[in-house]
Amino acid sequence: MRVKIVNRETNTEITATIKEVSARTMPGIHEGWEFNFNRHAAKQNCHGYILVTDDMPTVPEGAMILELKNNEQPIITFLEVAPHNRTPEKKYDNVAGCLIAYAFKQTFILAESDFQGLLSIYISEENPTNKDRLVKNYATKYNAQLNTSEYLDANEAMMVIIDEDGEALIEKYLTYK
Repeated sequence: MRVKIVNRETNTEITATIKEVSARTMPGIHEGWEFNFNRHAAKQNCHGYILVTDDMPTVPEGAMILELKNNEQPIITFLEVAPHNRTPEKKYDNVAGCLIAYAFKQTFILAESDFQGLLSIYISEENPTNKDRLVKNYATKYNAQLNTSEYLDANEAMMVIIDEDGEALIEKYLTYK
């Protein structure tokens, strides 16, 4: 899927692509990423996606694992922007937003009917301060809601994006203006 991300240096939109890739082509911790995407994408019922620019189609700017729990419920189990997009001098904006909006759109394609239009985001963070920061970020930027019905330990959280909130993400991040 074609999307637009923002080049921070020029403050202009550039064209990028979100594509499903095989586990062996996903980034890993040996490349400076926090998650070992290539290992997790190899699991059953997991779909691995990367976002790349047209100028650098072999360099992931972001990566995501969308898992179908019990073959029906879509959950982002891993989501990360590239190491060079995590610093204050980051190269691109809107990478995570595009991936989350794309995952929401996939709920209508991959999910069973009860889970269409419902996207869960799993957060696991050893540092409670970082976990709280992520929960606040997902709530503020993507209007995700904390799902308190999930049985999770203190280092985990489950967020959900549903209906109009997901449609708003699609409009913001996936629609060409």
